[in-house]
Amino acid sequence: MNSEKIVKSTLNISVPLNFVGAYLLAFPSSYAASLFGLPENAPLLYSFFLSFIVLFFGLAYAWLARQHNVFQPLLFVGGFLKIGLFFIGFILWLLGSASGEFLAVLICDLIIGTIWLWSLYLNRAKQNSV
Repeated sequence: MNSEKIVKSTLNISVPLNFVGAYLLAFPSSYAASLFGLPENAPLLYSFFLSFIVLFFGLAYAWLARQHNVFQPLLFVGGFLKIGLFFIGFILWLLGSASGEFLAVLICDLIIGTIWLWSLYLNRAKQNSV
C-alpha cells in the first residue's frame, strides 16, 4: 500500500472521529461525553465554538480524502493540529485536568497526525531526490 492510499484511508477514518468529537464537545453533559471524562459544566460558548472547529476540520478531511491529489498544506495543518492536540491533552492529563479515557482517544489523533506528517516528509524527500 502506497503512502497516498494510507493518507486517504486515515483521512476517511478521521472524518467520523471528528464528527463524534464535535458531538461530545457540543454536548459535554451527555452520557457519551461523561464516558470520556469531559467536564459537564463547560460553558456553551467554549464547547460550541470548539465543536464547530472540530466539525469543520472533519468536513475538510472528508473533502481532502476525495481529491485526486491531496492538498499538502492542508494536510500539514491537520497533522500538526492533531499532534498538538494530543500533547495539550497529555499535559492536561499530567496536571490532573483531563481523564485517561480522553487521553486514550487523543492517541488516535497522535497516530493519524504522525502518519500525515511522515507522509509529507517522505513525499518531500522523494521530490528532492529526483
